[in-house]
Amino acid sequence: STVLFRSEELRAHMIFDCADWPGGRMVTPTLAGTRPGGAIAAAWAVMNFLGEEGYRAKHKQVTNARETIEAGI
Repeated sequence: STVLFRSEELRAHMIFDCADWPGGRMVTPTLAGTRPGGAIAAAWAVMNFLGEEGYRAKHKQVTNARETIEAGI
C-alpha cells in the first residue's frame, strides 16, 4: 500500500511517537510500529476462539505428539 500526502505538514501527523511505556521512546512512521499487526491479531482471535479449555486440549495434543516422537527416537 502507498499513502501520498499533499504536504509535509500533513505527513507529520502520520508519525507515531510514544514515550509512555517501559521500553523508552519509540518513533515510527506508522501506527503499526516495527512489525505488521496481522499475526498478533490472528493469535488473539485464535486464543479467544479456543478459550482456556480449548487451549489446554491443544497443549495436550502437542505434548502427546512430542512424547510419541521421543519414544520412537
